[in-house]
Amino acid sequence: MIFLLPDHRECLTKLENLGLTCVAVPPYTVQDILDSVDIIGKTCHVEDRAHSLRTEMSRRLSEIRKTVKNLPRPKVMLSIGRDLTAGKLDQVFIAGSRSFHQQLLEMAGGRNVLENSTSAYSTIGPEGIIQLNPRSSSM
Repeated sequence: MIFLLPDHRECLTKLENLGLTCVAVPPYTVQDILDSVDIIGKTCHVEDRAHSLRTEMSRRLSEIRKTVKNLPRPKVMLSIGRDLTAGKLDQVFIAGSRSFHQQLLEMAGGRNVLENSTSAYSTIGPEGIIQLNPRSSSM
């Protein structure tokens, strides 16, 4: 059993042609991730466990929303990774506004430094990080 992203449709087809069972699960929104728990649970014949996990995840998200509801919303940058081949801090991959990370940041009470971007992820260097000023806060 192989679970992969819908964006990897070409890979999925190749794997299926090899006789492997593949299921695409979308990770684009928090709702997608919750739905993916159900898809994986059903595919693996553990629907009850998947339902319990999804219920607990939803409960925790709701609890977090309530906890941060009236708190200041700091401006934050969420690093997804970086170029490890450079041997220095050269390129950092950060969450933009069109990913589930944006939703998670908002749920946790933060403001994404790229909340007005039009992409899911961006790559920036050290100067870009300084320019984005992720440590500033505002309401």
